[in-house]
Formats: sequence, structure tokens, C-alpha cells
Amino acid sequence: MNNDTKKLYGKLINVAGLIYFSSEKPIQCALKDFTPIFFDFKKLLNHPNIRTKVAFELSKLIDKNVDYICGLGGGGGYYASYIADKLNKPLIFFRRNEKKFKICDNNKRIIGIVPPKNSTMALIDDVFATAITAREALEYFKKLNIRCKIYTVFSYGHNKILGQKLNVKVKSLIMYKHLIGYASLAGILNKNDIKLITRHVNKYDKYI
Repeated sequence: MNNDTKKLYGKLINVAGLIYFSSEKPIQCALKDFTPIFFDFKKLLNHPNIRTKVAFELSKLIDKNVDYICGLGGGGGYYASYIADKLNKPLIFFRRNEKKFKICDNNKRIIGIVPPKNSTMALIDDVFATAITAREALEYFKKLNIRCKIYTVFSYGHNKILGQKLNVKVKSLIMYKHLIGYASLAGILNKNDIKLITRHVNKYDKYI
């Protein structure tokens, strides 16, 4: 980890609401499971200096040979836009839910022009947790003969095993273990908190 990344971690833990932890009031996630920890990276959108720095550092991870940049849902939209401009690449967005257009009687998942067959694409998202959202996008683009790689701002740490399950390479800028380590040093989390969080996070590779 270089000095720029270390400074970035220090800034992130001071963003109000980015780290939510409560063993007494866990929140329900989309999988009908309850989690005591939630990292809300959408909070960065209200901090232009930090979000720009995050986007810049994430852009360094992108394979320069990709043909298209694709933002996944709302979380990846800003970062995908920044990276597409930075690398001078075409940009599209993938909707998490199908949107029906009555005029053409068709369901659309893509905002923008559908890439041609045999294109390579960087899928951009803010958080990589259980890979359920990524799997939907990968399955969609596989039918179009488009090869994908995944890049995220934050990961809970299962990039390798989930990447193997999905047969895709996954790279992330901010890692869960490092971020909670900084949160512990800052007094936001203690050792017992981290043990509870880790038991929960360790299940994330089993949802797909």
C-alpha cells in the first residue's frame, strides 16, 4: 500500500455515515439476512475532493486495453463516468432492474449504445460484496459475447474466490480488512466488534 492509499484510508474513516456498525440494530440487506456492518460509499458523493481522489486512484487499476467502461447501477455511475473520461473510452450504464419502454415493447438494461460482439468491458461498481449484482451483469453481457473485468471502489475481501466462481478478474481499490483496521485505530471499532463483523463478512462468498 503506497502513501497515497494510506492517506485515502485516513480520509475515508472520517466521512460521516460511511461506516455503519451496530450489533444491537443490524440492518436487513437484500438477501433477507441481517448485517451489523454496512459501508455506504455513496456518502462520498457529498465530498468532491475525496470522491475525485478515489476515482483517480481506481482509474489506475483499469486495464488500458478495455474497449468500454460500464457503470453498474447507481453505485458505479460516477466512478465509471470519471474513468471513461480519464481513459477516453466509450461509456454505458447497466441498470439493476429492467426498464420497459412501451413504444418499442422491449426491456432495456443498458443506458447508451450496446457494444459490439467480442468487445472487452470494465464493469465499475462502488462495493463488491456477494457478487450477486455483478453476476447479473456478467450473464447479460456474456449473451452478447462481451468479455468483462470487474473493478470496484471497495471490497469485502472475497475477490479471488468469487472471481473464480464467476470466471472473471476482480480488482478493488479499498479492502475491508484495511479499512476496519484504520477504524479500529481511530476508536470507531474495537476488537470484539471486528470479530462479530468478520464472522458475518466471511459468509459473503457463499451467496452465489
